[in-house]
Amino acid sequence: VVVPLDAAFHHAAVLNALNEFAAIIDTMADHADDAFASAALLSTYTNAEGDVLASFSALAAYEKSKKS
Repeated sequence: VVVPLDAAFHHAAVLNALNEFAAIIDTMADHADDAFASAALLSTYTNAEGDVLASFSALAAYEKSKKS
């Protein structure tokens, strides 16, 4: 995928956020049998989910600004 130079930051942010989110899900799966670890990871999961949402929102705002 060829990313426009001025969108590279936003694309990298999305990829980083998705990578973080995937890592948290993998870690949660690894500790599914540990109630304390699962509870502790829920906070991290929520933060990672917010990062994904924020990165996609920023990319959408960039895309909208290019159309106007």
